[in-house]
Amino acid sequence: MTSKYVDIHGNPRWIKIGVRDNFCCAYCGVNLLNDVISMSSAQIDHILPQSKYKTYKDEDTNMVLSCYCCNQIKRAFDPLEKLSEQERMLITVETLDSFREKLLSICRHYVIPLLEKKKKILYMSNEVLQPLGVSKKSI
Repeated sequence: MTSKYVDIHGNPRWIKIGVRDNFCCAYCGVNLLNDVISMSSAQIDHILPQSKYKTYKDEDTNMVLSCYCCNQIKRAFDPLEKLSEQERMLITVETLDSFREKLLSICRHYVIPLLEKKKKILYMSNEVLQPLGVSKKSI
């Protein structure tokens, strides 16, 4: 991979995270080993954005496998902002794993509607192009 935000394919850490996540996007569930394009665009994402939470940036618990599209949608979205102050105070490097599924669920609730919006735009674009004789394969 060429992105500065991800480990290179074949790197033991990337493989470990991929195996843990079943080589599927943690947000939309797409199989990232389905084809060469999916595999090549797979990225490691930080559940808690590394731009805000330097303490967690190297923690495997804070990393998930993501497709390119979901990672671009999520970007620096901060799932901690959706938790109560009391819950936020409980999260540390040591306790992050116990909050992981809750944080992922919050991220999915943010990402999926925006992904569906992109899919709708794509569908509508194809509907406009079809009468013009432009097929999906020629784009």
